[in-house]
Amino acid sequence: MADFGRSRRLSAVMGSNSGVSESSYQSFVLKRGVGDLVRPSWEHPTVFRILPGLNPDNIAEFDPWRLSMRQDDYGQWFYPVDVANVSCEANNKASRSWILKDPFDNSYNSMLNPLVLLRNAVKSAINQRLPYSINWLSLVQGGQGRGEELAGPAACWLIRCFLLEHAGKPCVPPRGFNEEDRTVYMMLKVSAVNALKRAMEQKKDNFRGDPSDIASHYVFGDPVGLEDGAYVTLFNREKDPRQNSAPSGGFNPFQQGGGRGGYGGDRQVKGYDCFLTKDYHGGSANLVEHANVVRSKVIEWHNAVHIPDNEEQVRYLEQVYRPYSDMLVFALDDAYGNILEQGLRREGLTKLGRMRPTEAAFTDIRPEAAQPQPVPVQAAAPVAPARPAASPFGAPAAPRAAEPVQPAASPFAAQGWPSNVVPAHRSSESVDSPTNTRGTDEAGSTVPSKLVTQNDVDAAMRLVAKARESMRGGAMPQPNSGN
Repeated sequence: MADFGRSRRLSAVMGSNSGVSESSYQSFVLKRGVGDLVRPSWEHPTVFRILPGLNPDNIAEFDPWRLSMRQDDYGQWFYPVDVANVSCEANNKASRSWILKDPFDNSYNSMLNPLVLLRNAVKSAINQRLPYSINWLSLVQGGQGRGEELAGPAACWLIRCFLLEHAGKPCVPPRGFNEEDRTVYMMLKVSAVNALKRAMEQKKDNFRGDPSDIASHYVFGDPVGLEDGAYVTLFNREKDPRQNSAPSGGFNPFQQGGGRGGYGGDRQVKGYDCFLTKDYHGGSANLVEHANVVRSKVIEWHNAVHIPDNEEQVRYLEQVYRPYSDMLVFALDDAYGNILEQGLRREGLTKLGRMRPTEAAFTDIRPEAAQPQPVPVQAAAPVAPARPAASPFGAPAAPRAAEPVQPAASPFAAQGWPSNVVPAHRSSESVDSPTNTRGTDEAGSTVPSKLVTQNDVDAAMRLVAKARESMRGGAMPQPNSGN
């Protein structure tokens, strides 16, 4: 990768990342209207002319291919990024690609990136053989003729170029060259990047020129410069366009071993290879006459690429993996539960049985989503059992229905008190303490509550005495509350 660590390099790539661009690849790598994102063809050669980058210290000038002879000390003709490229067969083959982070932001925690969290959690669940993870297995295994749907980030280079041949078709004039054309951004993965670097880095044998002239050390000079540029041909290693079809029974180095890349035996290493040329079908790679056209196509990188924040990346994952709501909640709820779409989150929690990855029961840890917790109910202080309701005479009276049927008894007990009257001094309370009660008379009728005092007790004594006299005379007086 290029050495962009110096301050002059940082100044050219930091900036606003607003806007979204969606192409036929369902890609959000570029900002809206900036250009077309193109990937090299696998079945056919891809031919393009790389455009130089801008000097960050003076954007009116182009940056050279190399800044020094040090390894990977390149100018800004490319932009190194980590790109997500995910898809879902179960969701109508939905797919999204985007840049995970600013490559020069050292403060960004890549382990908290939504895609990184998702892949790590899914693989961990599968390794632990968690029951619900069986439905996610196909996403990280791939299949015949297709790669992983939940693929990990890929290290890529973005390169501005004029496109001369792609997918087996020539582009005349080169795509991206006309004024009305949008700039072409070629996205190369590791295999293609390494092939391109090998082709560019070929040095001259027994060089005797000016040591300070960096480009003169290399066979193709400055392959991105306006004057000393070159055409790049990128191709499948097994389909080198420079090779004619082999004679019947002839030797094919790409099948029988040998050749660049260390092929051997039946083992074939798939990937790209590359070569450079100074012309293409007789046309020169010199762009000096078209410097203004090139300048109109080249802008600062931070104005070209779109780097979404983590919340936007969560949205992309929701859009692609909507059928796997349980997977999204399982992996992302702890870090991004307040960002997840709430309907999807509820659905995922239901599928998981409200289980967290490490707990038996789910607990929402998000402060802003915390649910009101039940207030613990303290046990009330012990309350003494209520005394039975009292009769007008202060005697306890049990409910009539609960009273056992007793045989008829003398209206007078042996001690001379009525059978349903208890002396006031046997009560648990002082006879002077007012007590609000509701009792029943001897017939079971409800008697209004009244305050039982010592005067009431005395009146009751007098009533008992009168009752005794009346019994002797054969008459039973009626109670009189006024006595």
